[in-house]
Amino acid sequence: MQDDSFVSEDFETCYIKVRDQEKRILPIEAIRKLPVVPTTHPHYKEWQVRQFSSRKLVTYLSQKNSLVVLEVGCGNGWLSAMLARNLDALVIGVDVQRTELRQATHAFGEQQNLYFMYVNIFRDVFRKQSIDAIILAASVQYFENFNELISKLLSLLKDTGEIHIMDSPFYGSQDDVSLARQRSERYFVLTATPEMCGKYFHHSFQQLAHYNHKVLYNPKSVISRLKRKVIKLSQGVFPWICIRK
Repeated sequence: MQDDSFVSEDFETCYIKVRDQEKRILPIEAIRKLPVVPTTHPHYKEWQVRQFSSRKLVTYLSQKNSLVVLEVGCGNGWLSAMLARNLDALVIGVDVQRTELRQATHAFGEQQNLYFMYVNIFRDVFRKQSIDAIILAASVQYFENFNELISKLLSLLKDTGEIHIMDSPFYGSQDDVSLARQRSERYFVLTATPEMCGKYFHHSFQQLAHYNHKVLYNPKSVISRLKRKVIKLSQGVFPWICIRK
């Protein structure tokens, strides 16, 4: 795990406080089993959704060989580890908070094709045009400037590379963004972490208009809605967005 001193301890303190209150800081053995959790788990339904999205991602990426995969905001490392186990790939998980990175290293450090790094993605750590797939799974909401983020990630992609944004909400209009922001602010106040209001951001589909993108999974499509209502199968509730050069 690469060390650095760039990150604000304030963010990590606030973030981990919220995660702990939500019972998302898990023991190592539980992390190793993710995305599978017991039916008694407080976030069982959420992890059912994560199983759905992660398996679809593995299936999609398994069609390609000798990949270099970068997960930005890897947290405790479960998804990076899942990708490393199931793909012909070198997988790198990066984050800006040490607490869960230490857990990731402890839980999955023996996986030969998997590395975890304490990295600010905006620093020039990775060579340009060196990555095949960049994954943002439940992490894009922690980046305030969406355009700056995507521009930086696009510079790291090979010509055939892709950015995959998953497990995060995208809103249909600025009014929806404003309402979502208000809900988040109320939630953070209720959880006694009002400082997180300035560290959690809301993005809209309008921000994708400037990029070569495709929605690979749309939870609001007729088919997706029917499956959720009729078939007892876990389905994604967030869009899966792929951005290419």
